[in-house]
Amino acid sequence: MKNSCFTIIFVVITCFNLFSQQIPNAGFEDWTSGKPVSWDASNESVYGTAFTTVTKDQTSPHGGASCVKIETLTKTVLLVQQVTLPGIITLGEFTLDVANQTATVTGGIPFPYRPAKLKGWYKAQPGSGDRGM
Repeated sequence: MKNSCFTIIFVVITCFNLFSQQIPNAGFEDWTSGKPVSWDASNESVYGTAFTTVTKDQTSPHGGASCVKIETLTKTVLLVQQVTLPGIITLGEFTLDVANQTATVTGGIPFPYRPAKLKGWYKAQPGSGDRGM
């Protein structure tokens, strides 16, 4: 991603009725320790500099009382210069490897079927050259 600030307010209220598979906390209503319950996020510390890329937003949810706000942050980190960390939210486990400048997502909820539909709501304010996925 480019250094431009990419903000995406991502509201997902999803129901998978296929084989009774449900996404936990799909409306992002329940939060603990700065993250939605059952979800992991790219809220990390890089050499003592906190990056809070995923936050609870109560100003414009599609339904319910809250939604999740995901944004890419660029900060100056002592002895490293500029560091850009994209906002990521996952049902798996997010792991940041600062030394190798990589990140991985492992685990999640197994879903071996092709869903009949996936429904969600989002708002985006992408910077020049940015994209969501």
